[in-house]
Amino acid sequence: MMKRSGMAIVIVLVFTLALLTLGSAYLKTVGHMAAVNPKSLQLMQVEYFARGIMKIALLKFKKFPADFYHAYLQEVARAKGKAVQTYAPSPIESFKGPADSILQGTETPNQMVTGMLGGSTTPVKSYTTEFRLTSQNQYNLDVLEIKVHITLKDDRTVDYKGVYNASRTRVL
Repeated sequence: MMKRSGMAIVIVLVFTLALLTLGSAYLKTVGHMAAVNPKSLQLMQVEYFARGIMKIALLKFKKFPADFYHAYLQEVARAKGKAVQTYAPSPIESFKGPADSILQGTETPNQMVTGMLGGSTTPVKSYTTEFRLTSQNQYNLDVLEIKVHITLKDDRTVDYKGVYNASRTRVL
């Protein structure tokens, strides 16, 4: 009988050591994951914010294609140094909307951006929206590229780009 009671203590110690090892491994895993989650949440917020801006820009392009074409062509001509009439605000800025609109971009996120990203903990410091248009297939197919450049509060920069095709049909 004496040998059996000594064996029970050894078995209990082995099970205790196994449970202690599993518990410490679990705590180490959970502790490591907690540090990663807030950054993942911020990056997901920023990605959905950028996708939203691109969708709004695309909808505005679909609604007012002629306004966009005229504004974009004047912006390209001005960038190449050609003499074009200047307006305040420029046609591309007018296409993007008023100064506090979502497509304009801002140095300090306005109330709309703060609301979209979940309150006062918004990770966005500033952002800009850029457009690029290329025509292909003898001007029957346009490729619109919308790029959103976001600067986070920790001064990291993230770029998101959406590429959309638009075909034109000729009306006789």
